[in-house]
Amino acid sequence: MGSRVNYVLVRDGRCERYAQGGGAGYGLDYHFAVGPDITLRWLAQLDDYRDNFWFDDLACKGAVLIDVDARHLLLFTELGQVSLDWRYAYRAGLVDAYRRTWSGWTVTWAYDGIADLAVYLGDDRDQVRSESTWWHGLYPDGGERPDGAVESSSA
Repeated sequence: MGSRVNYVLVRDGRCERYAQGGGAGYGLDYHFAVGPDITLRWLAQLDDYRDNFWFDDLACKGAVLIDVDARHLLLFTELGQVSLDWRYAYRAGLVDAYRRTWSGWTVTWAYDGIADLAVYLGDDRDQVRSESTWWHGLYPDGGERPDGAVESSSA
């Protein structure tokens, strides 16, 4: 199974969803770091990937929600390419860098992965929960699946 990601664009009160496979999730940490202008131009050419499909929380390796109306960027990536002892620092650095290139935007990490994006759009997080009885998803280090949203503040 390749890396699968979802992108969501909210603009003018409308929502467009994209689903992409083939290793796309391994580049989320730098693909969107260029800021909103280039990112929005890149998304505009992804018509072949426009789809209302959500990957479930085990298959989805990363996701980005860009709410142009609210100037809010919500994202996560599994960071599987980063060793466990560096993941927290890497994530903090990533969010800090995004806040610099997405100046004037609120940038937050989706701690509950794809479920946080679904909830942001008013959907039920259960629709993206895997039916699997095991859980590795966002917490391959053995952490527990969260019961609800994890609040974070933006600087």
